[in-house]
Amino acid sequence: MPPISQNVLPQHPRFQLNSSGLAGFFGGDEAIAAMNTTQCYKVRRYMGFYNSPGGFRMAKHYGRLAKSRIWRGFYPDVYLEPHEVFSLDGGPGKMCPDFLGARTGVVMDRTGHLGYLFFKKMRHEADKNLTCVKKTRKTKPVKVTIVKLGGIELKNDVLCPALIRYDVLLVNAFTILASLAASIVSGLSKDWYAFYLILLGIIAHGVACFILGSGSIKVNLVPPPSKSPPGDGLMTMEGDIMIVLGEEKEVFQITRGSISVEFPAWVKWNGYFVVGACCLLLMLQLLVQLFLIPQATLFGQILFLCSFGVSFLCNTYLSSFDKEDLQRMTLEDKDGGVAEQLFNRLLPNQTPEWKVFKKDVLDAYDETVELDAQTRSSERGTIGCSLDAVAFYNAVYRDTKEDTAHDIVSKPNECLQAV
Repeated sequence: MPPISQNVLPQHPRFQLNSSGLAGFFGGDEAIAAMNTTQCYKVRRYMGFYNSPGGFRMAKHYGRLAKSRIWRGFYPDVYLEPHEVFSLDGGPGKMCPDFLGARTGVVMDRTGHLGYLFFKKMRHEADKNLTCVKKTRKTKPVKVTIVKLGGIELKNDVLCPALIRYDVLLVNAFTILASLAASIVSGLSKDWYAFYLILLGIIAHGVACFILGSGSIKVNLVPPPSKSPPGDGLMTMEGDIMIVLGEEKEVFQITRGSISVEFPAWVKWNGYFVVGACCLLLMLQLLVQLFLIPQATLFGQILFLCSFGVSFLCNTYLSSFDKEDLQRMTLEDKDGGVAEQLFNRLLPNQTPEWKVFKKDVLDAYDETVELDAQTRSSERGTIGCSLDAVAFYNAVYRDTKEDTAHDIVSKPNECLQAV
């Protein structure tokens, strides 16, 4: 019987694995956030040719655009529309404000991304002029913002032009040069594994950025019905309240308008087949790098990781911008219980005492509206300003119910925010 060698593998095998190939699994969230800005910056789609980490995460995310059955096995998650993939469907968790029309009686549990951007912008601007009343008792703080909308000219669906940011172009250009330099230096040192793998990463990410960045952000406007009443209403989100005043034509766009991403025909061909192919290239890039980068020399692996590091910093820089501000810069009477619905939104308490209180206020409000209908019928559909609210309270309710409601309203003009 021949002797069995104890060392089946040589002492220094040519094929080896180490942890450097796992670097491609990291940085996926930053890469996706950076890719979502490709439609917002001009020529950004041409500036993605660098060796970026996070390719596998990007492939799984954007691969959900592909409708073809060929790609269902690679990307088994639920199919998404372009505006959902690019985070144009509301805030975190698809959060959007709700809306209640004071004159029309329209109730919307969820408006849309335009309403979300509008609410966040107005609330942020109002925080600069925030004033509060002196505390008389402990209550839950609530922000109330009054917004008066100006007139707009309705057009057909609008394609928003991309912005020009020279700092973004400069950072992208430096990242591209860093990846190319790493590839060239590894080639000059005859480390062909590192040379080809860095070059593969440059091509894969560049192609994906070119294809996904070929879309344009489109604002879909909605024409309001003819002879509609004013669109004054109440928007609420995250416990904050916003009173929106304006014609139905303006309010309609905030509550019912939408944002989409329009791709050219060659991208949408055969159910976004091109998108599925470029995402498959990103997945193959990671697998090839995982197995072959350990075969490179130590110097080649250092160059590979350096190109990853510079690209990660670039993606982090692009994702550091507030995407909602960036999107805003890219875009920039009926009866039937409406008053009661508004009151229930403001005071949701349903205890017997609160029900009696709200019933008395609504009865007094209805009587006042009937008496004043001839002179101020156009102004009594909702409480348009804080002075009207104070006058209504002092003249109608406070004189009769002062013993139970003396601390309900205290200088509301001082706690409203002005935008």
